[in-house]
Amino acid sequence: MAQETPQQAPAGPAAPSAPARALLPLILPALVAGIGSSLLYLLVSGVAERLQGALWGALPDALGIGRYSVVWMLVMLTATGVLVGLVVWKVPGHAGPDPASLGLSAAPLSPAVLPGLLLATMLMLAGGPSLGPENPIIMANVALAFWLGRRLLPRLPESLWPALGEAA
Repeated sequence: MAQETPQQAPAGPAAPSAPARALLPLILPALVAGIGSSLLYLLVSGVAERLQGALWGALPDALGIGRYSVVWMLVMLTATGVLVGLVVWKVPGHAGPDPASLGLSAAPLSPAVLPGLLLATMLMLAGGPSLGPENPIIMANVALAFWLGRRLLPRLPESLWPALGEAA
């Protein structure tokens, strides 16, 4: 005698773990984190762009040096490295820890580190050796979202703010 086995549901994407109604209270914090992160990036990028225009345009023109001369490039890249090194060495917080030494679930940076981190990022972008502002900007966004979110909306879980900062 053959026995029937119960039919199993076809394999496919799992149902969302949180219904839309549960996500509604997160819309405002996500918007705040996204807007704040965008404004921070625009500020850093704008300052760096103006500084870059002065260093790579107005200054060599005023000195009568070609903007693309090997000598000017060598001077600018060396000066940028020295200035970023001085910020990392002398500015309180030292522009944060070495990102290569951090794990993906490291604690958010202290707000005291952010001025040095953002200054070093602006100098790096303006000076020419743009290694990408993604990591410093993401670190700053996570720190700001975490520290401000905890103070402005303390009833939301602390683990939410770093996630919103990274997503932003």
